[in-house]
Amino acid sequence: STGSEFVLKVNHRRLLDAMFQACGVSAEDFTAVCSSVDKLDKMSPAKVAEELINVKGQQASVVKRLLDLINDQGAAGDARSTLKWMQTSEEFAFVRDSE
Repeated sequence: STGSEFVLKVNHRRLLDAMFQACGVSAEDFTAVCSSVDKLDKMSPAKVAEELINVKGQQASVVKRLLDLINDQGAAGDARSTLKWMQTSEEFAFVRDSE
């Protein structure tokens, strides 16, 4: 039926790598940042941001970009526009070029 809402969850390491890198997370920090992001099901975004900044040493601007992208409040908006943005964004060129 039209107008139905649904949630699409994607767990793909390469996509996460690309998202994190585009937001400014270094490859060395991937695992630490992932462990905090995984807590978003149990903790508020504000608490996760606090942990990423104060415990994991991420810059506030990186954390904001990351949480905006995850929460679809940043460059995306919905799944279709997120995918379109990723296909055309220069920040994701390294993913397209490696295929």
